[in-house]
Amino acid sequence: MIRRTDLLPVTLLFLAIQLFTLRDSSATMYAFNLYLSGPNVVPPVSTNGTASLNGTYNDVTNELTINVSFSLLSGVTTGAHFHGPASSTENAGTQVIWTGFPLGVTHGTYSN
Repeated sequence: MIRRTDLLPVTLLFLAIQLFTLRDSSATMYAFNLYLSGPNVVPPVSTNGTASLNGTYNDVTNELTINVSFSLLSGVTTGAHFHGPASSTENAGTQVIWTGFPLGVTHGTYSN
């Protein structure tokens, strides 16, 4: 015979799964693809270095996934970060510092 108290953990687990699924189903995923080069910097710089960056942002979980590939840098990497927000003609302060970004290289890839 199954007692009511035996069903409580199963019922709570089922409700938690339903709430999690319901929460994620209303998320909007924003995709982005960027090409980065010297002329895109404010102010523009002359460099052979380029990068392509793509990823997604989930507006419910606030999860940001990023894939970047970079090459032809004139020096080695010392760090990476995001600036923003700003118009295309302005600089802005650093908002997010990337941890785990490859350092001391002139080309490479990074994913989180």
